[in-house]
Amino acid sequence: YKLIYDNPKTSGSVRNDIRRVIAKAYLKTEKPEAGMNYFLEAYSLAVLNDEARAEAATWLLQAYLSMGELESILPYFKDLTGKKAALYNPKFNVDLIKAGDQLFENGNYDFAILFYAIVKRKDEIVAFYEGAVDQLKLALTYREKGSEEAISIEKRLREAQANLKAVRGIRDYDADVRWRSSRVLQESERIWEALWSFYNLMLDYPKHEQAEEFLFLAFSMANKVNDYVMVVKLAKDYLARPEYTKYRGQITLDLATYYLNNGYPQDFYDLATDYLENPEQDKVAYALNNMLALYLLERELFAELFQRNDAYHRNNPNMRGLRECSSYWKSLALIIQADYERSLVSFNEFLEEYDSRSTFSEDAYYRRAISLYGVQQPDEAYEKFTKFVTDYPESRNRGEAELYMGDIQREKDQLDKALGHYRLVDEFTDRLLFVTKAVFAISEVLEVKR
Repeated sequence: YKLIYDNPKTSGSVRNDIRRVIAKAYLKTEKPEAGMNYFLEAYSLAVLNDEARAEAATWLLQAYLSMGELESILPYFKDLTGKKAALYNPKFNVDLIKAGDQLFENGNYDFAILFYAIVKRKDEIVAFYEGAVDQLKLALTYREKGSEEAISIEKRLREAQANLKAVRGIRDYDADVRWRSSRVLQESERIWEALWSFYNLMLDYPKHEQAEEFLFLAFSMANKVNDYVMVVKLAKDYLARPEYTKYRGQITLDLATYYLNNGYPQDFYDLATDYLENPEQDKVAYALNNMLALYLLERELFAELFQRNDAYHRNNPNMRGLRECSSYWKSLALIIQADYERSLVSFNEFLEEYDSRSTFSEDAYYRRAISLYGVQQPDEAYEKFTKFVTDYPESRNRGEAELYMGDIQREKDQLDKALGHYRLVDEFTDRLLFVTKAVFAISEVLEVKR
């Protein structure tokens, strides 16, 4: 081909055909950039031919992509848009996707989305080649068989049929390209656009293998921009689809947090209790139960706090986090209701299992001492309070613990020791109730001593 191309006797039209053959041959090699001279020459000679210029631009794209120099294609970008025949070539469109991916990986998001935007949809390419095949077949009927013109049409027809077969044989990639574009919007912090891009992807491709991912990403974008109307809508949409499980826990927790923090207590309660009836993820159950426990405490629903956490503890033997927090909350519910005998047993069981390894251990040691005092075991209670203030000297419960120890010593007529504890109360707490009690206790002890 090069010999024919370089022959000065070769006519211009033949040279153009041969150049095209040589260019396509280079594009099939591992280093298409080796044909760069032919690509550039074809482009420069196609000043008045939009179709030829577009085809040459597709060759240049593939060469620069192979060289890793995608920035160099930008001057030719205007020729890569529109409805020119070369732009429907399946391989070219695959190369556009590759170019967009390469730009994305390099952090060049603006140009990446441009490349994704000009990828032709599969149905567009199929329709184009179906039309081309029909037109070429029709044109062939008006040409003399074996003529040079007929041979040229037959060649183009075979090429169009091959491309049509190729594009029909590949899976639908339209959703994948749109997903890539949405991902670029996300990474470039165009969050509002990304939100609607992912959401529309899910609506347009509800059966796509990544549809769950699309919906979750839309939810995440809505959460990020605080569009709580969409947060609730998308969360409910996700949770209403039983086949979606991958992000169910996270979405449940995010929605519950929104409900709790924005004045929808009943919605929070219904969502949390429903999930905890049959929890799927331990971390989610742990977080939700802690939120629910605080909700019940705030409303002084102590009996329900105990009942629910007793059930969660018994019914979920394989959920370590949920068992840990439910063990603590049921113990706390008992002591709040002044059921000291049962709370003592419950806190002992908690501390036997978790000792000081739990988030709740500090409070559990303190509450156990109170339980001992409540069942009239003052010596044991004093011992546990003493150990508590030794192990947790900066605890927020330190002031109240000193108050209890002062009361125990006062009951034993150890007035000086009692005064020592009472005088430490305001040093370790600013809670007016405890400080007031300590002040009155000090006055009473001093009156007795007088």
